[in-house]
Amino acid sequence: MRRLFILVLAVIILLWSIQSAVAFGVSPARKNVDFSSTLKGTIRIINSQGEALSLVVAPKGTLSSYVTLSQNVIEMNSSEYEKDITYTIQAPEGALSPGPNTVDFMIVSVSAPTANGNNKISANAGIISQLIINRPYSGKEIKARIDYNSNTNTVIVPVFSLGTENIQSVKADVAVLGPTNAIVETKSSDAMPLTAKGTIELPVQLGSLNSGNYDVKAQISYDGKVMTLEQVINVGKPLVVIDSIEFPNFVYGGINKVEINARNEWNQESTGVYGLVEFYSSDGTLVEKVKTPTENIPAFGKTTLDSYWDTSNYPLGEYNVKAILYSGSNQQEKSMKVTLTGKDIIYNNAAAGKATSQGSNIALLALGVALLVIINLVLLFVILRKKKK
Repeated sequence: MRRLFILVLAVIILLWSIQSAVAFGVSPARKNVDFSSTLKGTIRIINSQGEALSLVVAPKGTLSSYVTLSQNVIEMNSSEYEKDITYTIQAPEGALSPGPNTVDFMIVSVSAPTANGNNKISANAGIISQLIINRPYSGKEIKARIDYNSNTNTVIVPVFSLGTENIQSVKADVAVLGPTNAIVETKSSDAMPLTAKGTIELPVQLGSLNSGNYDVKAQISYDGKVMTLEQVINVGKPLVVIDSIEFPNFVYGGINKVEINARNEWNQESTGVYGLVEFYSSDGTLVEKVKTPTENIPAFGKTTLDSYWDTSNYPLGEYNVKAILYSGSNQQEKSMKVTLTGKDIIYNNAAAGKATSQGSNIALLALGVALLVIINLVLLFVILRKKKK
């Protein structure tokens, strides 16, 4: 009982903390601006819960000493939905590093004054409005990334100029590596100019690739400088397919092997592959379901998954057989009609494109032995007759 009380109390405290944490909001949560010697902006406080609020605003970060706020303390009554504060940042360019520089405006809720007249800060109700100031790089600097368009099988390298000077020529040399780190192919983009603070895209059309994961390495060359990027891309989807369903050495009335011949079309090993085989009567009723063992199939490899079908209680006639192959989150199916004739099984293997009849090897063996006996007897009779003459 005591444990239950403690659990309920903890939930109540948690819910209260969450409510306190979302009693107000700010806009914007994050803002990006380019450097200027004087930057001005506005932060809007939103009283989302309609409560009386006492808030303290404080800038944080290496640039905080250059920040001037219109007010550091904000009082809002329950009827005020929003209130704005403004800020001014006057920082010399040398105070900023090339690239992004961050100023965090920390807005914290404070409780009512205590007996000694001091306010108490609530640790549960702090929100940050972040300002990111981008200082340009001097000269020629870029940033880039690797994207992949699976619809067109194209590697795209967006390039962004961070510097103050135009770049005469930007080019991407792309190498595609397989699972063993062997180079599958290399391609290059056209060279293109890039203006200061501009953006371009360098497309690289890849050749035909098998389904799988590939490591793409791109070398971006621009006016005597080089940047190297690396990204894994996924071509196609992991896929294991059913090539055929076979019933080797079939004996009606016995326990027969059912083979699912599976093939891995992915360039990495497929693990935990297994199959189910379902047998339906001609009216669509499921009469039996059997499962294969689980196996791993190597990259672009093949395997046979075996299950067993007891036909001792099956009347002669036509049945529908469905094989379902499971590999991770992927599922493949193949169906066929089979006919039990009493002597053999007749089925049309769509993958093989032919009708197949599998009968008893014992019957065939017996027939072969009988023929050999007859031939030997005939030969013996002929030899003996010649000797008598």
